[in-house]
Amino acid sequence: MMGYGAAQAWLPIPADPIERGDSLVGDWKVSRTIIDYLTGATYRFTGEVIVTQDAFIEHGTMRVDS
Repeated sequence: MMGYGAAQAWLPIPADPIERGDSLVGDWKVSRTIIDYLTGATYRFTGEVIVTQDAFIEHGTMRVDS
């Protein structure tokens, strides 16, 4: 476990870096919950990611839960 929270792996990650990069190329739907432990605020992000060999573009909506 690192930092302030735990990460969950949703896909098996290959050991070979070249294979790992190739396996992620494409369009993805994403959602995540971000918790600010200092203030107690919870943020929810949903959107899409486009992954290429060189970069990724992520766009979506972030909402603050009260």
